[in-house]
Amino acid sequence: MEKFTIILLCFLSPLIIFIASWLLLIIPLSIKYNYQWKSTIYQYWELSDRASTADKKLEQLLLFKEALVKNGLNEGQARYVFKTKATDLSENMAILDSLIERLNTLIPLDKSSLEYQQALRQITVDEYQGFNNCVFADGWRRKSIFRYLYSYATCQKGNYAGVSDE
Repeated sequence: MEKFTIILLCFLSPLIIFIASWLLLIIPLSIKYNYQWKSTIYQYWELSDRASTADKKLEQLLLFKEALVKNGLNEGQARYVFKTKATDLSENMAILDSLIERLNTLIPLDKSSLEYQQALRQITVDEYQGFNNCVFADGWRRKSIFRYLYSYATCQKGNYAGVSDE
């Protein structure tokens, strides 16, 4: 029995140390990489979604697009595996451009007009909530193996919290 206990302890001790050190490493890195995504890119999307006028939405959306381009998220695939047209960054950039164009059409309208109010509501409810910015998050993670390994949060369409679960 003593021999078995010694063998078991010799096997389990390194395993427990490995798991504990991995957790001590992964938690801070996960926080760091998720914060980097939110502070360098995603904050503009969030502010654009919250804005109540077309010009403010457009201003933040253009900053979001600029941050995507600056970080190389305007072309290529967002994933290593399960690549589709929906995970192609340039395709998603084209959809983002169409949203920008749509907001541009609202700017000349009178803000108190019913047409402006309905169009802005439709854009906010349908197009912002339907836009899958998770693809850009996947692409951002793919740019660095460390981000890919340590970024753990989940993503929901239109409401980013880290990584896509499509």
